[in-house]
Amino acid sequence: AAGGKKASSALEFTIDLIVLDVYDVSPFMTKMSDGQLAWFERTLSQSTADWKIVVGHRPIFSAGSKHGSSPYMQKRVLSLLATHRAAMYLCGDDHELQLMESHGVLLGLSGGGARAKSDLRKRGLPETLFQAGVHGFMSVALTRDEIAVSVIDKAGTVLKRVVRSRVTDAPS
Repeated sequence: AAGGKKASSALEFTIDLIVLDVYDVSPFMTKMSDGQLAWFERTLSQSTADWKIVVGHRPIFSAGSKHGSSPYMQKRVLSLLATHRAAMYLCGDDHELQLMESHGVLLGLSGGGARAKSDLRKRGLPETLFQAGVHGFMSVALTRDEIAVSVIDKAGTVLKRVVRSRVTDAPS
């Protein structure tokens, strides 16, 4: 590249993968400790990564009847994810495959590995992009500019693929 600057490619980017201790305070993730919540907010706010992906056990939203959605996670965790432009939150807990989106954050619930349940609400939730009570998993692929999430059943069939562009502007 001219001027000695390295040319940028679609494969040159940074990722912060942030994993939450979901059993920090209670076995059902009804609350995070104040210390972990402060650490989480500080980690997100200080991140300069191109992509921020957060992993936890408890879903923010779920159309499954076993655990379902968590108002606490919606209020405390989703708000931080949205404010600090996290691209995705991945979790399990309910034993289905669900892909949702809320406040610009993709929400992947990949709980169909150990067992598959078909106790999903028929129409899902307003946030639902896809849901299935089958064995399977999710694949997340990143380039500098896009995130692609595929929901795949145990036979290897892609059931749903969602692609989103990276948000680069400052939050409003």
